[in-house]
This record gives sequence, C-alpha cells and structure tokens, in this order.
Amino acid sequence: GQTDEAIKELKLALTLKPDLAEAHYNLGTVYEKQGQTDEAIKELKLALTFKSDYAEEAYNNLGISYYKLGRIEEAINEYLKAIGQKKDFALAYRNLGLAYAEQGRLDEAMDMYLTSIKYNHSDAIAHYNLSAIYNRKGLNDRAIEELEIVLRLKPDYLPARQALESLLKK
Repeated sequence: GQTDEAIKELKLALTLKPDLAEAHYNLGTVYEKQGQTDEAIKELKLALTFKSDYAEEAYNNLGISYYKLGRIEEAINEYLKAIGQKKDFALAYRNLGLAYAEQGRLDEAMDMYLTSIKYNHSDAIAHYNLSAIYNRKGLNDRAIEELEIVLRLKPDYLPARQALESLLKK
C-alpha cells in the first residue's frame, strides 16, 4: 500500500542524494512503524550522520527502537541525547520514564513523568504512566488523582478506567 510506496520513493530519493538526512529519518520512521526495528536503527543513525533538523526526533525514535529490542541502556542514552537537543521534549521525558520504570528505577521514572507533564500537561499517557509508578510505590491516593486526570483528558481510555476501579476497591 502507501507504506510500500513511501519506502520506494524514499529509497529513490536516497539513490539520487545519499546524504539526505530527512529521507533517512523518514525511512527510519516508516521502518519503525512497520516493526522493522533493525532497519529503523540503521536509517535513523544515518540521518544523524548527516546534519539533521530532526536530531531530537531521530534520537527519540532510536530510543524507541532500542527499547523494543530490550536494549534499555541504549534506549536511555538516546532519550538523553534527544533531551539534550530539545530541553522541553515532553515525549522523550515520557519515554525515558518508561525505560527507568522497566529497570525498577521508580523515583527516576516518576521524575521523568513529572517533567514530561510539566512540558505537556495534557499528555494522558504520561499521567497514566505516573499513576502506575505511584501505585507501585503504594501511593494510592496520588495514583487515583492521576487516573482521574487521565479520564478527564481521555474519557474512553479503558486501561485507566480499569486501574481506577481496581484502586477504588482497595
């Protein structure tokens, strides 16, 4: 479909201009969405080799790719590079929180989610992830507050509704 056509067009652009960072970035993004993680990593790294206007996005997407492969430390390094490029990059903070949570670094995860929310307070997923950290730390009242925020932002978000119902039964 359209994805295959996009890949074909991007590869054609790269045969004409191999140092086109934007094409490498876009190709990496398409590969990532298709689950072709190794190809995504290769293209995103190439995008960064050539001066990229998308450096923060490329680093963040590299982090996502590494995270999906279970390479958490590498993911963390890429998220930190993304934040280094753009200090208010809410999504990179949220992803960094996810990586820290995966490692059991709950306080650091909590800090990253709070920072993500500071830069994008309407990010329901960051609030949801923060509620999960509060829940794991036994801070049920805070978890409930965050879940209520999630449901105000995204009323049909079933995982939040289920988590809230579960916490209210305790």
